[in-house]
Amino acid sequence: MIVPPEVLGHIGAYLDNLALFSCALVNRYWNEVFEPCLWSSVDSNHTPWFWTSAKSTISMAEHQQRVSTSLQRHRQHIRDLKVRDEMLLLAALEANITGLVSLYLDPTYFKSTMYFHSARKAELLLVSEDWDELIPQAAFDGTYYADRSIDYTRALWRLVYMNPGLRRLVFQRVERMSITFFLMAHPSVAPNGAVTSSVLTPTSQSFLLNMLARLRSIRHLQVGQRADEYLFCNLNTLFPSLDSFVHSDMVDFNPRTVRLDPHRNLRSLKFLCTISPGQLRAVVVAFPELEELSVRRLLDNHHLVHYVDSPSSNSETVLTGPQWADDLVHSSLMRLAIDDMSFVSLKLSSSCGLLRSRTIYPYVTKSGTYIRVRCAMDLGRVLYVFPSALSLQIWGINNSSQIGHLQDDVDWKCPPPFFETWGRDHAMVKDLAFVYVDLSPSAEMNAVYAQMPLLTRMKLKHCSLDGTTLTTFSRYFKNLEYIEFNLNEPYSKELLDLLVGCPKLKCCVGKGHVVMADDIVDSPEWTCRELERLDIVVVGVPRLTEQQEELLDRMQDQGRLELVQATTTEEQEALDRRRESYAIQRKVYQRLGRHKKLHGCYLGAWRSHGSGYERVEDCLELTLASGLDELSVLENMKFMSFTELNHRIGEAEDLWVKERWNLARSPGGGIWHRRASP
Repeated sequence: MIVPPEVLGHIGAYLDNLALFSCALVNRYWNEVFEPCLWSSVDSNHTPWFWTSAKSTISMAEHQQRVSTSLQRHRQHIRDLKVRDEMLLLAALEANITGLVSLYLDPTYFKSTMYFHSARKAELLLVSEDWDELIPQAAFDGTYYADRSIDYTRALWRLVYMNPGLRRLVFQRVERMSITFFLMAHPSVAPNGAVTSSVLTPTSQSFLLNMLARLRSIRHLQVGQRADEYLFCNLNTLFPSLDSFVHSDMVDFNPRTVRLDPHRNLRSLKFLCTISPGQLRAVVVAFPELEELSVRRLLDNHHLVHYVDSPSSNSETVLTGPQWADDLVHSSLMRLAIDDMSFVSLKLSSSCGLLRSRTIYPYVTKSGTYIRVRCAMDLGRVLYVFPSALSLQIWGINNSSQIGHLQDDVDWKCPPPFFETWGRDHAMVKDLAFVYVDLSPSAEMNAVYAQMPLLTRMKLKHCSLDGTTLTTFSRYFKNLEYIEFNLNEPYSKELLDLLVGCPKLKCCVGKGHVVMADDIVDSPEWTCRELERLDIVVVGVPRLTEQQEELLDRMQDQGRLELVQATTTEEQEALDRRRESYAIQRKVYQRLGRHKKLHGCYLGAWRSHGSGYERVEDCLELTLASGLDELSVLENMKFMSFTELNHRIGEAEDLWVKERWNLARSPGGGIWHRRASP
């Protein structure tokens, strides 16, 4: 049976170079199908185009000749070219490749061994006289680099010029270089001497216009510094078909004076740089159909020169920030990602720049960033800004000096109402993470919690929790399935409120979850029948003293343990104490045993928060006599930790656990865990 070429071609799109090469050698029919697939994409980093002296059996010159010959032979098949070294750049120009639809240019690792005007290597000659008209040398800045660096850049642009049908063009950002494009530009200096932007020279701008006028089919574009502002402000004019644009460096435009050219077709925009709240709002206005926005950093009150009203008495900059009377609604954005949001100074505002932009994103379901907040009001505003967000990560104030300056932060406030939702009865958040968030005052935070009835997953890190907050969680989060938090103080009854008030809870983990045994016995029925993982340190168990334990051990050895009428007063007190302890422990085990899906339980881990461990004396014994066998109904048990517990586990308990759950003691002796299958 002969497989149709359409099917083979579809299969070839999922194969790597080695597999494609093997398929092309099967027969002539397969060679005709798979050879175009093999040569459709050429990358300097991959074989057979990548060369290293350590692994190669041929010289660099021989490898270069092979690459050049191969590119000339298969030039009609090449559609995607990734140039990362001067060797492939030279071969592509010599092969006169003109059918590219995707071009990736990265001169980061270009070697200094190649000289374009080398008399000894005539075959390396790239620069010709006709280049002066197409790619004039005067358009490029050679102040900080050798002349051959400009020739490299002109060679890259020559490759672009040869392929007017490009749909994807990427100029990779070069680290530690101030000029990626190498275009000549003059800095724009503000009255206070600050450099605010770079303006292309007339020659550079004319070259750029003529070059880009050939690329009318571009759909994805990533360019470098000094050309960003000009391109970004004229995207619709230059690239009407563009749907994805990446800024590889700073775009330094003043949102108060620069009006962006609206672009209806742009769907994806990515900033590999820092922008301000004002610039963010300007972007939202200019690109109403944007669906995906990614920002390297949103710096609160960035570009100080744009927002300075007047100097203060102590000669420090007074920063007011842009002011808008109404919220702007962006109705198409689906994903917003901000890698980092930082503060300019502790003496300036420490509020979130995202909130300062006064923009609402009703269809963003996930914000891929930690959003900075100062207080509960900011948090309420976040829910207002992202009414459809399913996942939020909130970062609060983690520095006392920052908190001390909040009293001076009066330059911007969120307009009321803070705790009303936008177009919905409640927020859609299901996954919430808090880091360094002050969860007080409770009255204001309760208004925030009330907006999140759908919350299923909650993680708190470096947050100060009290009993009132835990009780509030149990009252509002009826759909909660996972919660992780640490406690610095014991809140026994309030912790149990979570197990009583959250019927869908499956996992409750964290450090310092200390609970009194009496509170467990007296607490209402735990409603979380689906509980799978629980971290809980049970204390308050009436345990025998060391002398009482030794006394009962001697009675056991003498066979008098059951002869109650022949005991002394001390022996009777020890027996009574043990009966009381066993009765309470068995009730605790019975309460745990009701949760048949429980597969992991930390009964004694991380009670202390210092560098050293504290041995828990008034804890569960974890012996069969004390009621451990009540947990035999837990058929799914995979691990049980008893670190820090003053337990009385013996050989009988280890054997019972091994037979019942197929668990074995860890080398450290503080946990039973599932053994690896043979």
